[in-house]
Amino acid sequence: MRKIMVFILSFCLLPLFKTSAQDHKIRFYVETSYLYGLVEKGDGFKITRSNSNMSGMGLHLSALYSFSKVFSAGVGLGLDRYNNPGYNSLPIFTSLQCMPLSVNRNIYAFTNIGYGIGGADFTKGGMCDLGIGYKLIIKQSFGLNLKLGYNLKQINSEVKDFWGITNFGKIDRNRHSLFIAFGAIL
Repeated sequence: MRKIMVFILSFCLLPLFKTSAQDHKIRFYVETSYLYGLVEKGDGFKITRSNSNMSGMGLHLSALYSFSKVFSAGVGLGLDRYNNPGYNSLPIFTSLQCMPLSVNRNIYAFTNIGYGIGGADFTKGGMCDLGIGYKLIIKQSFGLNLKLGYNLKQINSEVKDFWGITNFGKIDRNRHSLFIAFGAIL
């Protein structure tokens, strides 16, 4: 757990050491998102939005390197909360962006693919985001970012008693959500 906390702290401090990225080949994205849950199903369980107010929030930090005017790739770290039923996720992911329109490079398609590490209060399992985004560069070193997309979260966890000793079973489900994200580009 201590290694995870050191990694998170180090990753969060990356934007402070941006001196080597003055040519803006590397951009840091800090964003928060709202997850609009659609359905969660698996292992004989199914819950839909009509049964429960499925929602969630996310906070992601990613660093992307621009390989060209069209393509960027990088890594990221997130902290996601899924409500009704409730899960916490700490995903580590790769992020890809493609700006296919030559008339407007601010519009892009993106995907985030990764895995939520388990432990403490975090649920492990794969994750995938897919969508479109718009970035508005205000200054050379600052911009705003807006994303709309689809989120798939795999939930793999064990159900234990209050003390965390007795194992009652295993959860293996997939949760489908739509999301909107807003953030800053550094």
